[in-house]
Amino acid sequence: MKIFISADIEGTTGATAWPETEQKDPLYQRQVRQMQREVAAACRGALAGGATEIYIKDAHDSALNLSWEELPREARLIRGWMSSPDSMVAGIDDSFDGCAFVGYHAPAFSDGSPLAHTSSFSKFFSIRLNGELVSEFDLYHMACAQYGVPALFLSGDAAICEIARHRAEGILTVETKRGVAGATVNEHPDDIVERIEAGMKAAVSLRQALPRVQPEELVLDVCFKLHQNAARGAWYPGAERLDAHTVRYRAKDFHDLLVAYMFIQG
Repeated sequence: MKIFISADIEGTTGATAWPETEQKDPLYQRQVRQMQREVAAACRGALAGGATEIYIKDAHDSALNLSWEELPREARLIRGWMSSPDSMVAGIDDSFDGCAFVGYHAPAFSDGSPLAHTSSFSKFFSIRLNGELVSEFDLYHMACAQYGVPALFLSGDAAICEIARHRAEGILTVETKRGVAGATVNEHPDDIVERIEAGMKAAVSLRQALPRVQPEELVLDVCFKLHQNAARGAWYPGAERLDAHTVRYRAKDFHDLLVAYMFIQG
């Protein structure tokens, strides 16, 4: 059985402030250690649930965060960016039996986390699909669904866990923390690591999740913080500028949407 894991850092236990997620900051070393532990726990759980191959996409910032420390020999680590519209799940294809998301977080323009954002905190006010706020999980579990690969598991803040349960039928989730304004409420990281391992084992062994059915209408609205970026993004073929900060694109399918998103965001 072949499992794909996409790993981020803002949804890992304890992550509360941006310096903890930035490689140049001293606080990052503690947080990336927890990211490593949570990904390793997901790998152990997947193997215990019956996986024989695991591919891990390092999907935070430089995509050069994870090391092989604690990872099993069955794991393949994808470091760096492939310049693919599949982005945080680049490397996924129809040979996989399921995908999982570790360290994911609340979307831009929401209050579920002090680190709430979609793709870029500095660049976007919000990303919406058919009028609903879009998280990174939304974008990339639907990217997996293009290949018929179901989202089996997610760990992250309470807000993204609620979103995942609502939008991906049968997914199992583990809450790593709860956001309250500029703070987070966290349990002991060892307890969270144990829950991720157990949750991933259950998700892989049960495999009750189903690939999400793509909606017939795909209207993407990208709201930039700077109007200059919206002016540039609106040049993408088929895009239209709704107002000073917002670019709209009507996609023919989800691959078309991801390609447009890759170029519109700049």
